[in-house]
Amino acid sequence: MVSGGSASGNQAIGICVNSNGDGSRGTLQWSSYPKSICVEFPYVVALLSNHTIEIHNILDQALLQRIPIDPIIEARGLAFGHGIKVWMDALAKALKRSPWRQQLTDPEIEVQLQREVIKYSTIASRILVYGKESVMAQVTTPLTIQVDGLLENSLVEEAMQLAEQARNTMSEDDNDTVYAERLKSELNYTFQKSGLLLLKETLFDDAFSLLSKGNMDPRVVVQLFEGLMQDCWIDSPPPILLFDNIQRLIRELGDLKKIGV
Repeated sequence: MVSGGSASGNQAIGICVNSNGDGSRGTLQWSSYPKSICVEFPYVVALLSNHTIEIHNILDQALLQRIPIDPIIEARGLAFGHGIKVWMDALAKALKRSPWRQQLTDPEIEVQLQREVIKYSTIASRILVYGKESVMAQVTTPLTIQVDGLLENSLVEEAMQLAEQARNTMSEDDNDTVYAERLKSELNYTFQKSGLLLLKETLFDDAFSLLSKGNMDPRVVVQLFEGLMQDCWIDSPPPILLFDNIQRLIRELGDLKKIGV
């Protein structure tokens, strides 16, 4: 329910109500009266009369992004549906996995990894912005790309908050969907990368907790302590498949016994 303001451009507020008309969440606030609104949980997207799109998180009502729209487009509304599929190269590079310290000999695994990248890197854009003579697709920035931006600035805690918010959006009904599979992969990547960065800071308890949440293969963790790993463990099935970026971080990390010395 939207109230307050007007199409002339004054501020407006939005209230989420249940079937009985009772408020069920906090209040959303827009800088201008919405011409059209779409919900793609957990996001509320509003096309405003001042030629901008504002995106809020429905869980905490925080304003996440404000996108200006060229008035020449004459944006008239938002449509929600199956939308279109968009390939994201940055996501493909981040979620690409390969065998760790092993030669890939099983062609089935090679095909599996190739299909995995294709499946996880094609994002469905469900919200379309239509104007007088054009249609634009709005794509949600994947968790992995947002997390990488935070971790590059050593904002591990902020990255973890973002990951937990994303995990809270999953439901039991989503477990078999491509979205859920990709999100699980993104969460594994997030926790593994954050854990390795904390190891560099000698925050071992927090680091190992994150590596566990990221489903890091225990053999990889053992290898971080020089002299403990046995070659036969690596060659034992199942194969150890790691994100390429995680393998790079492991090489940079080296022997944990030498950290902080």
